[in-house]
Amino acid sequence: MGLVFVEDYHGVVFHNALIKKLVENSFLSKDVFKKIIVKRMPSKKCNPALRSKISASVTFRKEKKVLIVIDSEGHRPEEARYMFVERHFQIPRSFDFKVAIVEPRHEAWLCIGLTGRKGTRGCRHEPEAILSRIFGRPYQKHMLGEHVHNVDLESLMGERDFKEYSQLLKWVATARK
Repeated sequence: MGLVFVEDYHGVVFHNALIKKLVENSFLSKDVFKKIIVKRMPSKKCNPALRSKISASVTFRKEKKVLIVIDSEGHRPEEARYMFVERHFQIPRSFDFKVAIVEPRHEAWLCIGLTGRKGTRGCRHEPEAILSRIFGRPYQKHMLGEHVHNVDLESLMGERDFKEYSQLLKWVATARK
């Protein structure tokens, strides 16, 4: 089993629904869904307490692989990966971890999944504005998990960050040797 940590409660709902949809549409095998637990990060990204809290969670659950999924917030992926997470894990640890970066925010994936490849550019720059137009009302964070069932996975699979995320889900679900 592996743990997937996401930034907030709405992210937990979103990722659980997204993983379920990936399995239902045969992008991931059924055993992947059974071997992953999605949890809210125990502290904010870019917080020194992140390492100790995730380490405690991993030790308690005896998991050996961890995937941390964060928004890039406009930073280049490698900058966001180091700045928000990796620098807090520089000391030896008893588990493997990787970081998946969503550019710039999770709303981009929802937006692209609802508008298709034609909406990619706008969704990467102003996803909340486009989602507000799609829904006919101001976008609110809770909508992230409520609309995953309408997402077109083929559109998302064409996106580099989403493709990397789906590969990392397979990685985190495999047993550590």
